[in-house]
Amino acid sequence: MGRRMNARVRTAHRLTFRFRDGSVVGANPSNGAVRRIPQPIWNILRQSTEWTESDRIRRQLDDGVGDNQRAAEILKALVSDGFLLEEGSEAERAEATFSSNWPFGETTADHHLVTRSLRFSDDRTEAMDFGRALRDHAGDDLAPGVPEGATAVGLPAGSLGSGLTSSLERRRSRRDFIQEAVSLQDLSSVLWATAGIQSYREAPMRPPLPLSFAPSAGGLNGADCYVIVQNVEGMSQGVYRYRPTSNALEVVSVNVRTNAMRLLGNQRWADTAAAIIVIVGAVARTAWKYNAASGFNALLLQAGHMSQNALLAAADKGLGAVPSNAIHAAEMEAALNLSAGEQIVLTSVSIGHINGATSSYQEYGDQHLDLLQKAATK
Repeated sequence: MGRRMNARVRTAHRLTFRFRDGSVVGANPSNGAVRRIPQPIWNILRQSTEWTESDRIRRQLDDGVGDNQRAAEILKALVSDGFLLEEGSEAERAEATFSSNWPFGETTADHHLVTRSLRFSDDRTEAMDFGRALRDHAGDDLAPGVPEGATAVGLPAGSLGSGLTSSLERRRSRRDFIQEAVSLQDLSSVLWATAGIQSYREAPMRPPLPLSFAPSAGGLNGADCYVIVQNVEGMSQGVYRYRPTSNALEVVSVNVRTNAMRLLGNQRWADTAAAIIVIVGAVARTAWKYNAASGFNALLLQAGHMSQNALLAAADKGLGAVPSNAIHAAEMEAALNLSAGEQIVLTSVSIGHINGATSSYQEYGDQHLDLLQKAATK
């Protein structure tokens, strides 16, 4: 739907501005839009924090640029990029919903919104970037502040229990999935290790405290697991939410609105994973106790703890698994039927049976060897 005639507009609340090289650069964290802001537009954005007739804005732009058609084009671009919001528009409603739900402070809100609007490359571009990284950073082994040639204290060889050592040794990021169904038992075991409840501990003045395998700030267990099932024995394809208290999967939707490759940043292997575990932060469950930036950090840390448990459990079951933060967050929110601002997509772990390659690097190198060699020699 196009812009409504003479709709009222105002400046979006979540804009950031930087002064660089004598000019202003504006950014909209909500959608990743960045544009240089000339002085006439800068003045209008500063003066339009309340609802204003769009024709008035257009006339102000016309006065600044001296071209009526160009002024109309600029106004349209400012609305399209979300620098100006139309009254009653989806963008305005989304901003209001997010602002009313987000409890972790302004800087973390910008961080969350920026990462939510990331754009992703295709496999060929990734292969070229990987080749350049190998060339430029393969020898890096220094940390800032540690002098070159600093004295090093040798350590005894690491020693762990045989079971844990075996799982750690087998844990590798594997994305070379094959079309073989994963058993429901194996999926259950991975979910149980990721977010399941071992037992309960009695606590004064509160209900029994559920003890999971992954640490969480304040024992709040502030993150949930959603599962996109693609090839699991005895289960229909669809979206499910793991319920730790009953060790069960609740049906969210029997249809996935977007294919897995698109949801996971255009990575082709995602379509062949048997299941994709998406770790989702539950804002209210964490924010009642940690309602500043530390609460947001706690959710990020918990996602890391839970992901590692999922990866180790998959290795224990002889499955391949790979974490991925390349997520089209807005589309993933829609696919999982999440409430934006109340639930945060944090990360994902995909699992499935794998082929006989030694590692995903071997398979990746076989597919893109020419690109890797080309990038590494430039």
